[in-house]
Amino acid sequence: MAPLSRNCFHMLFILILFSCTVHAQDPGKADSLYQAGNWKDASTLYSALVKKEPQTGQYQFRLGRCKVKLNDYNGAILHLRKAVSIGNNPVVMLNLADAFALKNMTDSSLAWLEKSINAGLPQYGLLKASETARVYAENERFKKIAAGARKVFEPCTAIPEARQFDFWIGEWTVFNASNNAFSGTSSVQLILGSCVIFENWTDGYGGEGKSFNVYDTLAKQWIQIWVDDKAHQTIYKGGMKNGSMIVTTDNMKQPGGSFQVRRMTFTPNADGSVRQFGEASNDEGKTWFTQFDLVYKKKTS
Repeated sequence: MAPLSRNCFHMLFILILFSCTVHAQDPGKADSLYQAGNWKDASTLYSALVKKEPQTGQYQFRLGRCKVKLNDYNGAILHLRKAVSIGNNPVVMLNLADAFALKNMTDSSLAWLEKSINAGLPQYGLLKASETARVYAENERFKKIAAGARKVFEPCTAIPEARQFDFWIGEWTVFNASNNAFSGTSSVQLILGSCVIFENWTDGYGGEGKSFNVYDTLAKQWIQIWVDDKAHQTIYKGGMKNGSMIVTTDNMKQPGGSFQVRRMTFTPNADGSVRQFGEASNDEGKTWFTQFDLVYKKKTS
């Protein structure tokens, strides 16, 4: 081979070797493989990255996650421990708990779960979706830890008054109480950490409205904020009385200049249905007249 050709060959070899090295240490490529769930190839690239940058917590964490997915739990624990030592991240701690759970190392798993919670795990949903929760669903110690965590993450679940209106939650077909005529449908959902009861109403003509219902722990009363597609907004306040949720508005100014107070009474029935009785008063509550009387019946699948 001529000297020039030999030099070109050597140069080409060096370029190929350099290209492979750069590719193996390309964080963007590793991240793409990780996001795509290609755990084997992502693991290979993150292994190269942690050798180059062992103090980068994200590389250690993702390599640990890859090894969990590849059933290499010892390797996962090694790199997740390193990630914890770098950043003390509660999500990493939860993943470490998962790795121990998958090795059936109960004490270590639940100890790291508690550390994760105490370090500020951001969402209860992460705990619920974890491998630790799956593996130890029937474990009494886990149940106690999870129940305590839920009170922190979802405080409304531990406030009895905040559960008073739960009887309205469900998927409903709604009828006129007097003649059983169809009036509409409503999807009433429990949202925002079980703190808000969210009503989604559609009447028989397609008109829509929504309400947010929440227990105010400072004022010690329920508040409903209603809005609809006709530019109406109404605020009701009240609470449970004699087994019914009764909420009332202030004396509101009407379009014609008069004033009106409105009241709604929600009553759970023995058959699982709910009655919603709406009244109004034009004399500041001295006398009342009926605006509507509805019965909510659970939809059947």
